Amino acid sequence: MIIRDMKPIGGWENFELHEELEDYLWGALKLRENKEGEWSYMSFTSLSSTWELVVNDNMLATVMLECGEDEKVKSLSFSVCDGDMFSSNYLKYIVDGLSSTFQIKST
Repeated sequence: MIIRDMKPIGGWENFELHEELEDYLWGALKLRENKEGEWSYMSFTSLSSTWELVVNDNMLATVMLECGEDEKVKSLSFSVCDGDMFSSNYLKYIVDGLSSTFQIKST
């Protein structure tokens, strides 16, 4: 399992686009439940969101977003079984969008 923690330049404590980031993720990670795409959504606590993609036994991805009590993002991470997933059609446009729109990059 490969985990990439993502952070904006300047860190989460200086990040101001919390709602916009959540909207971006909801738009980019199209849900299977809504017959829009291939991602599944789970929320195990009121302060976390998890999107999961299962293509096959070797192509798995998870996006985890965690917020604090103030509803501001505290962490964002991607988990994959194969590092090639980051350059795949499943994740590349999401990672590129995080970088170009929010200056959020892998740490």
